[in-house]
Amino acid sequence: IPALQAFPDTVVSVYNRFGNRIFESRGSNKDWDGTYNNIAQLPGVYPYVIDLKNNSPLIKGIVVLVR
Repeated sequence: IPALQAFPDTVVSVYNRFGNRIFESRGSNKDWDGTYNNIAQLPGVYPYVIDLKNNSPLIKGIVVLVR
């Protein structure tokens, strides 16, 4: 997400359907490649949370993984 470069302390997290965090990026613009521990995840819907670390509300949504 290019606009996140304006927020250097941002934390982006992606979760599986059980609520386990399967991806986290801190302070960088690293993209999730659809894997967890180098294992390709199944196609589906994955919730994400973006914390800008500037006292603004969390940004929540879903990403759809298509293979």
